[in-house]
Formats: sequence, structure tokens, C-alpha cells
Amino acid sequence: MREVETVLGSTVAKERCLSTTVTEVGGFDDEDGRRAYLEQYFPHDLLDTSEGKEIASRVGYWLRGRFVFNATV
Repeated sequence: MREVETVLGSTVAKERCLSTTVTEVGGFDDEDGRRAYLEQYFPHDLLDTSEGKEIASRVGYWLRGRFVFNATV
């Protein structure tokens, strides 16, 4: 990690910018977190239907362990 911070902090041929190291990016590991994420994109009523529960189940299957940032890109 020190090497990454050194490279990011180098000012050779770069404009000065302050960077922030982020290590807590989530991972879709808990059901409540997945539901909160899905509620940003789906109507709340849909997630309570059988189809919505199936969508949530598939999101849990396919995205579990993936970082939230990568899953949204």
C-alpha cells in the first residue's frame, strides 16, 4: 500500500491534487445492505413482490463478494 500512496503522491508532471485512500467499499455480503442498494434503483413495492424477491436473490448470488464500486460500473 505504501508504494501506491507514493505513486499517487508523486508530483512529477502532475497537477497537485489531494487524494483519499478508500478501503471500505462494501461487498454485497449482507441481505440488508443489498436491499438498501436495490431500493436506490427499484420501487420499494416491487422488492416486496415475488419478482422483486427473485431479483434480490439473483443480485445476492451474482454480486456477493464483489465490491459495490465494481458492481455499479
